[in-house]
Amino acid sequence: MDGDSRLVIVNDGSKECLAMLVTERIIDRISHIRQASLKVAMKKKLVDAAKREMQDIETDIEGTEARIEY
Repeated sequence: MDGDSRLVIVNDGSKECLAMLVTERIIDRISHIRQASLKVAMKKKLVDAAKREMQDIETDIEGTEARIEY
């Protein structure tokens, strides 16, 4: 598809609707952004899991310290 992306008004058979005509370049960019977003979400889950594990370890250490002091 050549040319710029654009909005057009089309009729879907029952009413007029807006449609967006996009270039393959835009589709590729959207796909790249989506993949990058999924990677970020996966990394965030790993970081969140590591934070929870660190909190659990910290709680265990504090509990152990409290028993030793008692």
